[in-house]
Amino acid sequence: MRKLFFYIPFWILSVNLIVLASANPGYAEISKINNINGKTFTIKSTVKSSGRERWQSQGKIQILNYQGRTYIYFEEKGEESSGKTKSNKTWKSSVYSCLDGEEIIPYQIKLVLKNKRGEIIENVDKFYDRESKKVTCNVNGKVKDFEFKENMADKQNLALWLMNYPFKEKRDLTFHLLTHAPAMYAMTMKYQGIERLRVRDQGIDCYKLEMLPDLGILNFLRIFYPKTYFWFEIAPPHNFVRYEGLESGIGTPYVVVEAVR
Repeated sequence: MRKLFFYIPFWILSVNLIVLASANPGYAEISKINNINGKTFTIKSTVKSSGRERWQSQGKIQILNYQGRTYIYFEEKGEESSGKTKSNKTWKSSVYSCLDGEEIIPYQIKLVLKNKRGEIIENVDKFYDRESKKVTCNVNGKVKDFEFKENMADKQNLALWLMNYPFKEKRDLTFHLLTHAPAMYAMTMKYQGIERLRVRDQGIDCYKLEMLPDLGILNFLRIFYPKTYFWFEIAPPHNFVRYEGLESGIGTPYVVVEAVR
């Protein structure tokens, strides 16, 4: 199984979370970021059509200071569910993002996926170097470099990155998303209004976002791609609530990922 955010993940959380809009790359609000310090959570993924559980994860977010710089640290540990048997595949991710004034900048990503025998089956390391304008990705020993872009989010911290979406402006947000393939994609996030969701046995008023691939002159082909949605609490700091979309790409299940605690 290849996880999608959050990661929010969380992949979704895929938690980066912070708005680096192309028109205004320094949009992130420090007050919101400070409010997440020390937060812990549990995320659960289920197949939307059947309700079958796919995986669960636990995570925490902290603000750290090191050698005069401030970082947001996001850690997640997860376990795949397989029928009635858990402890199949497990993973741990560690995500560091640099807080530079009002900007959140991806800094270092590490993901280790293990099978039920504890053997490493996937090892992902990414290093974002803003000064040299280079991102180095090492996936299972294979290294690939990308150009560093100011409006960039990583798959592993996307949910956190989106907590600072310009919700009140209700405008589109264009950015580049770096996956674990590794590959970089131009994406557009669209504001889709307000919805009240029933999560954790309570009603939560949420902002709804839709994520779309930027296909240029082929954007009309978007109608053939499964919908991808995110929901975040209206109340600051706009915590992640739910994700609906493909787990990791074409051919993977359409899942619902929720913050259950």
